[in-house]
Amino acid sequence: MTRISVDSLFDRLFTLFRDYPAGVCPVPVERDRRIRGRGFFPGGDGLASAPANRYLPIGGVMVLGNNFGCWEDFQLSVARGREDPDGDTWKPLLALLGGAIDLQECFFTNAYVGIIEGDRNSAQMSKTPIFRKTCRLFLTEQIRTLRPRLIMAMGGPAIRAVGSIAGKRSWRHASVEELDRTHDNLTTYELSFGYETVRGRCAAFLHPSYWGKLRDGRARLEFERDLLVKAKGEPK
Repeated sequence: MTRISVDSLFDRLFTLFRDYPAGVCPVPVERDRRIRGRGFFPGGDGLASAPANRYLPIGGVMVLGNNFGCWEDFQLSVARGREDPDGDTWKPLLALLGGAIDLQECFFTNAYVGIIEGDRNSAQMSKTPIFRKTCRLFLTEQIRTLRPRLIMAMGGPAIRAVGSIAGKRSWRHASVEELDRTHDNLTTYELSFGYETVRGRCAAFLHPSYWGKLRDGRARLEFERDLLVKAKGEPK
């Protein structure tokens, strides 16, 4: 199979996204203004190791978040050369993936493109109908390109994005808690592109940044690990 560079995804991103909603900063075109090491796409390459190997992991695991976060944190990560491994997202995420998923087969990306202005990661990203549609189109292209055997949708926005693309009606509006309660947090997807069909599994996770806010984060981590084992299709 032909290897595909992450640069091809950036080329497509810059072709698709010309205008961003108010309050959303565009992704820098120049590579030296983005994160050089490990970092979620599109603030970084979305790869576990960089810059030596910048090829996309075909048939691997797509780890899908909401959006990249705020501009100030992005700049700190650019200066550091990677996103903070002890941050609210990476620390619990690495604890979940460790021993279960090889980081080299992961692509870390987001449902919504762009970076929120200011210094608040908790701020809502503005989304116009055209922006939502373009983000869905771009996410579909990422899935077509990477052909992930597993999509880990982390948090409500990512789950709803996958639900819309995969035609999973119960995922389009549901919360993580509702999917937990109905045991509907594991499903499959199948997308057809002409003569090409891409299929795999999808699992709905609570976003790792919320684990520390739970009364019993350890219990949630065990729940998520069990879900990840089931999503991999391997015995416990």
